[in-house]
Amino acid sequence: MRQRSTAEDYRAAWVAFAAALMLGAFGWDFLSGNEISLGLMYVISVAVGAWFGGRGVGITLAAFGTAAWVTSYLLVGKMYSQPGILAWNVIVELGIYLLTAVAVAQARTGLDRQRELATRLAAANQALDHEAISVGELQRQLLPDRPPPVPGYEWDHHYATSTRAGGDYYDFFELPDGRIAFLVADASGHGAPAAVLMAMFRVLVRTTEIGTGRLLSDTSAAPSTGGVNAGKWTTCSASTPC
Repeated sequence: MRQRSTAEDYRAAWVAFAAALMLGAFGWDFLSGNEISLGLMYVISVAVGAWFGGRGVGITLAAFGTAAWVTSYLLVGKMYSQPGILAWNVIVELGIYLLTAVAVAQARTGLDRQRELATRLAAANQALDHEAISVGELQRQLLPDRPPPVPGYEWDHHYATSTRAGGDYYDFFELPDGRIAFLVADASGHGAPAAVLMAMFRVLVRTTEIGTGRLLSDTSAAPSTGGVNAGKWTTCSASTPC
């Protein structure tokens, strides 16, 4: 509410400035005796009012500017040679002021819409980025925290995706005969879709009977029976070094 009041005060101050500028142009126009053309001052006043106050304010100032110009002309008393000249000049002055008001107001409206769209786009991108971060964090929770301990061996691993989330996957399994098997896989695509496919592959791996040959054969057949699009796949390699 406070911010809105400040914006309205700011707008009102500029509209008042435009009105004061027009009064100044009228006074100068009268004092100069119509010998100095001050049409630009009226145009600037209309433009300022239309930019900060909108089309309605601009049109109002255009009407007042035309009336001020005519009043100054009549007060000075230097009449044109033909009455039709005054009518023509009034139409020209009013037309210029109205065109200025409409053009400036439309330009301001277009700029405000562009700024609004930019703000909404930035908010949407921020929301998407937040979702991608959440997907990446969830994906990392599906990976093993640390390799299983193996006497005489030291393990080290590093995981980094090219985007917030990805289709890379690794896992470790303890076989019935005591050996340790590890699996490295990569789902097709990038980002969240690849992460989802990776999570599906993890479920298949975790529900498949452990054994390198059986593991690869079962998981390679499962996607075709699980409704996964034919353009999506996962490549993997399993090994039992110890």
